[in-house]
Amino acid sequence: MMRAWVDHTEVGMGMAIADDNGRLFEQFFDSYLQELYIFHPTTLAFEAINRAARQNLGYIDEQLKRMTVADLVPEFILETFESLLQPLVRGDQEQVVIDTYIRRQDGSLYPGEVNIQLFGYNGEKHCLALINDLSKVEGLEDCLREKEMTLNAVMDAAQDAVIMLDGSGNVTYWNRAAEDLFGFSREEILGKELHNLITVEGWTAEVYGRAFREFQASGGGVLVGNIIEVTAKKKDGREVEVALSLSALKIQNSWHAIGIVRDISQQNQSKRELESSRQKYLDLAENAPIGILACDLEGNITFVNQRALDILGSPGSEETRKINLLTFPLLIKHGFSRNLAECLQKNTASSFELSYKSKWNRQVWLKVYTKPQISQGAAVGAQIIIDDISERKQLEEKLLNLSITDNLTEAYNRRYFIQRLEAEIDRNRRAGNPFSVIMADIDHFKTINDRLGHDRGDVALKKITSEMIRKIRKMDTLARWGGDEFMLLTAETTVEQAGVVAERIRGSLCDLNIPEVGIVTASFGVVAGYAGDTVDSIVQRVDGALYQAKSAGRNCVKLVDAFSLQPPEQRQSGQ
Repeated sequence: MMRAWVDHTEVGMGMAIADDNGRLFEQFFDSYLQELYIFHPTTLAFEAINRAARQNLGYIDEQLKRMTVADLVPEFILETFESLLQPLVRGDQEQVVIDTYIRRQDGSLYPGEVNIQLFGYNGEKHCLALINDLSKVEGLEDCLREKEMTLNAVMDAAQDAVIMLDGSGNVTYWNRAAEDLFGFSREEILGKELHNLITVEGWTAEVYGRAFREFQASGGGVLVGNIIEVTAKKKDGREVEVALSLSALKIQNSWHAIGIVRDISQQNQSKRELESSRQKYLDLAENAPIGILACDLEGNITFVNQRALDILGSPGSEETRKINLLTFPLLIKHGFSRNLAECLQKNTASSFELSYKSKWNRQVWLKVYTKPQISQGAAVGAQIIIDDISERKQLEEKLLNLSITDNLTEAYNRRYFIQRLEAEIDRNRRAGNPFSVIMADIDHFKTINDRLGHDRGDVALKKITSEMIRKIRKMDTLARWGGDEFMLLTAETTVEQAGVVAERIRGSLCDLNIPEVGIVTASFGVVAGYAGDTVDSIVQRVDGALYQAKSAGRNCVKLVDAFSLQPPEQRQSGQ
């Protein structure tokens, strides 16, 4: 990924550097989601650091530009790091990858994989470093290990022997039931070929080999998807009849087999074994970390575990069983009953998400899995798994807000405003709905920064934004356009109505006394959208209106008549 990014970036970078201001590259570099650093290969001083890196480190851009790589990587001194870069400088390698720890401003460390390459920047060779924050990866690895331990515990509790074979037919997994059935311990059997253990009655080694080669090539064949009865040989030489079921699983482009083996030599014990197995699975379900329910064809709850009760906020199993899953009004309202009915009628599994407020006033986002319970080819009920995904949904909403919001003022950002404006232009083109755009510029804002500092300037921007939001409708879109400029999109609004909105905001700002700053005024340009408009044409027009307001002495509103901007042939015809 690093290579592909750099290859693509170097082409775009060359084009951007050739441009006088390089804004395209700067925007791309700063908005890249992973941490990016540009530093000099000799001095190791930073030339540029993108927003993702600054946010993770806690430094501002000015601080980082006075620092070197050694300031962030405590285990390196300059000479050590320079020696690591020598293969790049000499051209012996295209990329250097280092696993290390990076120090944040607060002194905390996080693990990172540092990918470094050389590229041209401002006419010189510089180092471009991309850092993958491995702290999340380590957390994921811990989670995977925990799930693996859980899976092993479940598999060891299974009554049937579970065997897994690699692409060569060697045993790679052997659970406790397999040890009991065959007499071989895991240490004795792992790595051995399965056909050395199982004698397939009526098959020659050649037939077995041909069948397994077919499985290796396609993951199919007579061994897969069927239950076959074979004679297996125990460690002590005794034979036992077993039922063998094989499934295929593709891992790293190689087909692996998962075998479920059951002893069928003592049919008179099968009923007790099934009951024992059923009880173990019920115990697992009762204590599972996810909610599990079961119902019959009429929607009556036949099983519910403790986790499901917790998710729904239920006081107990008896109270929950009073609810019919197909007829309860709240479940019908949120679409749960419809999905469950389809599962029961069509014998198909499904999964869906819904925001649900339970009978006991518990508001929760649910991930729901429904699967029919089949007996003799027909559905007799359904199994339902519910998982509380409220935290995930809150995180998704937070991430969405971050992606469309200006992080200083909490107004929308420029990218989102353009999306909303494009949608409004399209709506106007299809239905003729009026809309207007207001552009505002804070008067003499630079003097606030120069006189009081950027901190007070930021406070002023926040106060001004809050006041503007207070004066507009929820359906309007206010965005920070850049610096001290704002854009406001007002749907279903003529230019005259938008002018009233702008005047209301202007007057409100005149009455706003910002602590340590005082009164701050603003100039406003107002235009209406019309057929044939584009984002660029509207922005150009409203910018012209704003210029008129500034030229008129600032602290005023200037409206541009859309008719005066129509093509000459339309004006002459009176359209």
